[in-house]
Amino acid sequence: MLDNNILTPFQSGFVKGDYYKPPILNDDIANAMDDGKEVRAVSCDVSNEFDRVWHQGQLF
Repeated sequence: MLDNNILTPFQSGFVKGDYYKPPILNDDIANAMDDGKEVRAVSCDVSNEFDRVWHQGQLF
């Protein structure tokens, strides 16, 4: 699908090598850039942390 340009570049999630970006965040960033404002972001990848959680402790 990517090779045949079927997906839009605005596809959020489920794309290999990409990550989910909430559309509202994209809009906020685009609006700020259009207004000439400085945009800063911090990202934290916790995709592999599920296996490290003490699941029994989550039940209490």
